[in-house]
Amino acid sequence: MPQLNSATFVSQIFWLVISFMLMWLVVGRFIVPKINDIWKRRQRKIDDYVAAAEEFRTSAEDLIARYNSAVDKAEKQAEDSWQAVYDELKRQSDELHADMDERLKKQLAESSENLRRVEQMIKTKVDVMVADLSEAVVNKLEISDIERKDIEKALERENHNG
Repeated sequence: MPQLNSATFVSQIFWLVISFMLMWLVVGRFIVPKINDIWKRRQRKIDDYVAAAEEFRTSAEDLIARYNSAVDKAEKQAEDSWQAVYDELKRQSDELHADMDERLKKQLAESSENLRRVEQMIKTKVDVMVADLSEAVVNKLEISDIERKDIEKALERENHNG
């Protein structure tokens, strides 16, 4: 094998050093700066993304806080509105209840008055019917000493006593 020949060691080492130096120069001058530039650009991009993410996080936290505040405010307004509606409905209900009570009392008084008049009218008609019936019985029995006036006086006394 030619590379193991000791006579060519010096020339192999010489070309190895030359090749290594050339490669070192090419890599050091061209490749490493490009890699370094790419790495710096990537790092800047990552830093920009991290900064933007931090801004978005801060913005999101602010939006969440404003949202929660708006929700709390809306809930408070809804509760206040509900309470106002409830109070208004209760007031209207109480007014209607009072009005209905008043109407019912008035209707009850009118009904009682009508009932009293009807009762009085019935009593009067019953008294006339009793007097007519009594007169018919007296005439049927042929009792001549009892007259219509006597029957009416007896009914009147009975009404006052009973």
